[in-house]
Amino acid sequence: MDQETANALFDKGAFLLFLDAPENLEFGIDLATWTVGPRFKGIKIIPPGLHFVYYSGANRPGQSGGVRSGFFKFFESQEIVVKRWDEASEDVFPDSAMDLEQLGRYRLSKSHAQSCSSVRRVSTHIRDFDANLGIYPLTATAHHPTPVYPRWLKLCSRISTKRVGRVLPSGGILNAAEAESRFSENGLRAEPKGKGPAKVDQHALRIEFALIDLKKSFPVGATGSDVTKYSLDKSFLLRKVLQDHFENDHKELLGELQLSFIIFLVGQTYDGFEQWKTLVQLICMSEEALETLGNTLFVEFVECPEDFFTDAITSDSFLRASLVSLVANARARPQAPPALRSAIDGLVEGLLRRFRWDLMGEVRLREGADDEEAWGMEEGEDAPVVVEL
Repeated sequence: MDQETANALFDKGAFLLFLDAPENLEFGIDLATWTVGPRFKGIKIIPPGLHFVYYSGANRPGQSGGVRSGFFKFFESQEIVVKRWDEASEDVFPDSAMDLEQLGRYRLSKSHAQSCSSVRRVSTHIRDFDANLGIYPLTATAHHPTPVYPRWLKLCSRISTKRVGRVLPSGGILNAAEAESRFSENGLRAEPKGKGPAKVDQHALRIEFALIDLKKSFPVGATGSDVTKYSLDKSFLLRKVLQDHFENDHKELLGELQLSFIIFLVGQTYDGFEQWKTLVQLICMSEEALETLGNTLFVEFVECPEDFFTDAITSDSFLRASLVSLVANARARPQAPPALRSAIDGLVEGLLRRFRWDLMGEVRLREGADDEEAWGMEEGEDAPVVVEL
C-alpha cells in the first residue's frame, strides 16, 4: 500500500484504541485474529460499518487462552472508540468506568471528556498512537493471504442496527461464558471449556433470539393431510415467523441468520449454533424461501471450519439433510433465478472438490425414493411429521 493511499484511508477509517492490553492477549476483529505484543494499542483504518471486536485472556505457559468475549459495534467514518483492559476481570472496563481523568490521559478533546463518552472524531492526537496501531486487514497479507474485509462483508451484509439491538440488548456485548438464551434454559447449550470472569448478572448478557419451533409448522386445527404437508414444507411456519418476529422483512430474518452464525463461529458461543441450525432447517425446508434466502446460506457454508463441515457431512447430521433438501427443492423449481442456480452449482461443485461429497448423487437418490423414504433423512426430534390416514 503506497503512502498516498494509506493517508487517504487513515483520514476516512475508524480507530479502536485498546489500551493496557497484556502481552500475548488473543485479540481479533471480524475474521482476523492476532496474539498481541507489548506495543499494541489498537487497530486503525477500520472500514465504516458493523464489526465484531473480541479478545480472551493472555496465554500463560502451559495454558490456553481464556473464554472469548467481545462486542459488536457499527463504526462510523473517522470515529475513535476507546477501550481499556481490566487485568482483574480479564475483560475491558465498562464505558462507565472510563472517567474524565482517564480520558484526559489518552489525549482526547475537552468536549469528548465532558461527555464521558468513549467515542470522538479523529483529530491530530490520534496520530500519536499511529506506530502502535495494527492495520485492519483490507488487503491480503502473509498472515491473512485471503483479504478479510470482503469475506466479512458477505457474512454480515444483512445485519442491521435494529437486529443487533434486539438479539444482544446489552449493547452488543457477547461473553461466551456468561451469555444465556432460551437454548441454555432448555439444556441444549454445551458447557464452556473454560471459566470466564463472572462479573455481571447473566441476565444482563442474555441473547434474545427469535423463538422458532420447527415441530409446530402447521396451522392450528390442521387436517391430517395438512399436518403432513406443512411438516415437509415449512413455508407456512416461515411466513408465521416472518410476521411474528421480523415484521415481514426477509432481510431482518437473514440478519438474525448471519448474526447467530457469527456468534457461533467467531464469538465461540454455542447458543448461536442452535439458532443458526434452526434457521438453516427452516430455510432449507421452505420452498418459498429459496429465491429470497438461499444465497446467504452458501456464503456461511464457505466460512465453516473444515473440521466442522467434514464432521457434518460424514454423519447423519442436520446440515447434511438440510443441504440435500435445499438442493432438491431448488431443482424442483424449473424457473429458479439464474443467481440461485449458479450458487447451488457452486455449492455442489465445492463440496465435491473439497470434501469429496457427492451431494447431487444424494439428491438424485432422494428424488427417486418415495416421500416417506426421502424425508426420512431428517432424524431425531426435528424430523417431519407424517400422518397416516
